Amino acid sequence: MASRNHLDDDDDFGGDFSGTHNGRRSGNKRSFGDLEDDEDDLFSSKKGNSKVEETTMILSLRESLDTCRNDLATCQAELEAEKLEIQKWHSAFENSSFIPSGASPEPKLVINYLQTLKSSEETLE
Repeated sequence: MASRNHLDDDDDFGGDFSGTHNGRRSGNKRSFGDLEDDEDDLFSSKKGNSKVEETTMILSLRESLDTCRNDLATCQAELEAEKLEIQKWHSAFENSSFIPSGASPEPKLVINYLQTLKSSEETLE
């Protein structure tokens, strides 16, 4: 059988000191502060998570911006359609015989005229 010293020699794992372990640095462990320092760690889970969160936020903001742009385009199209409708009504009242030429149609005058039209329409029915 092998002696105890021979076993110690084999346990050196390629160290320069045969038979003795005085050269080992036992008990020198990284402090917790070192564990938190991931600046040089390319595969740090903290960096990975923050990159994923940043990418997710950017994609979400882009989607939200696209939605807002689409909503804005829809509202602008509706606004233009309503402006055209108002312009048609305005032109119809300006060309109407019940408004003196050159005068702008006053709301009260227009309402009275519409009520007169409605009552005459009901009479015809």
